[in-house]
Amino acid sequence: MFAIRILNFLKGYVIVNVEGFFLERFLNIAAHRRIYLWNVRHLGSAKMRLSISAKGFTQIHDIVANTQSHLSIAAKRGLPFIVYKYRRRVGIAIGLFIFFVMIFVLSRFIWVIDIEYAGDKVPTDKIYGELAAAGLKTGSFISGVGKDDVARHLMTNISEFSWVGINIKGTRGIVQIKERMDPPQMPDESKPCHIVAARAGVIETINTRLGEQCVSRGDAVSDGQLLVSGIADSAQLGVRYTHATSEIIARTWLESSSTAEDFILVRNRNGAKKSKHIISIFSWNIPLFLNENVDFAEFDRETSTHNLRLGENFILPFAFKYDKFYSVDIDKQPISADEAIANAAAKARADLTQKLISGDSKILGEEVSTTTAPTGELIVTVSWECLENIGKQEEIL
Repeated sequence: MFAIRILNFLKGYVIVNVEGFFLERFLNIAAHRRIYLWNVRHLGSAKMRLSISAKGFTQIHDIVANTQSHLSIAAKRGLPFIVYKYRRRVGIAIGLFIFFVMIFVLSRFIWVIDIEYAGDKVPTDKIYGELAAAGLKTGSFISGVGKDDVARHLMTNISEFSWVGINIKGTRGIVQIKERMDPPQMPDESKPCHIVAARAGVIETINTRLGEQCVSRGDAVSDGQLLVSGIADSAQLGVRYTHATSEIIARTWLESSSTAEDFILVRNRNGAKKSKHIISIFSWNIPLFLNENVDFAEFDRETSTHNLRLGENFILPFAFKYDKFYSVDIDKQPISADEAIANAAAKARADLTQKLISGDSKILGEEVSTTTAPTGELIVTVSWECLENIGKQEEIL
């Protein structure tokens, strides 16, 4: 863990090479005497490299002698050795000591909370608010966060969640969330209703479960026409109102037009740019500029944030935020007639996609045609032949 590495650094440690034919015995004796060794790597059959605390280094010389090994120092690491090296520069030594103490203290708090949530039912601000209410927020003391309690709080207060997992890595709080799947909505069959046509078309198939069927296969129907009645009248039972239910698949035709432009708009950076930077300290933003306005009529904006971190999971509460603004000129770039027609057809198709009754609609065929308007503009028309469920329930009032 990072805290252990910080502690070893503060105490000081030595990286040593041990050579001999009884390396396993060397390790066993050290373990028996509770001398902590780490990062043990064998460099061959008779050589290994390991890390040992400065105190432990003073205790292994008799083990080296007993195992007929040879010991050599590869490196000395840690604050005591740095202080000794700069012992005549007291200010530097004191500064380094304060720095590493501060790093150690900051490592005991959570400074970043990452939410892994692929759903869209609950806004992120609400999740952060519930996390804070449960005791997990920026600046929380790590040992004071009850992961199970936080997860239970979110599950209790946000009904849209089916599972919540809380992990803490370094100074990061990682919140993993799975969204509850809604059961399929069952129609309210207690309300009587008709089924009318949502769009004009020709009936291909009709499968009626409840109601009086008013049309048959092959009939042409218009928009809003009654297809299945929810009112039944018989001599025996009289007038009855039902919740008409039917699947009615019809062949429909959709059309959309778009003007073909012989150019496209291109954004070109003209070389002018401005930068605005912000220093963030413990979530307090300190702007390094006086004027917030950007004097460019059109511009591209690039934003990036660089957190001060020591490794992937140890993030400090200091960040530098960059905002760069690039002035752009919007120019008209000529294109070929084929490209203009293709672009206009793509716009028309996008419009037709929005007009489909549902995602289950099937496109049977497409026709693209062009005409010239009286003003000289080239008009591109896209026509679709579709199969759609055109039945739409209409409540009987």
